Amino acid sequence: MGVPVTIGASGVEKIHQIELTADEKAMFQKSFTSVKKTVDEIKL
Repeated sequence: MGVPVTIGASGVEKIHQIELTADEKAMFQKSFTSVKKTVDEIKL
């Protein structure tokens, strides 16, 4: 899983840190797991 960045002419200029609550982290993990399962099933 990646993180949001700002990309400029020389490449990555800034990495944006996002603070998540415990609930948001749990929802993000659930979403990630679901997407990973789908990708694994279709073998991308």
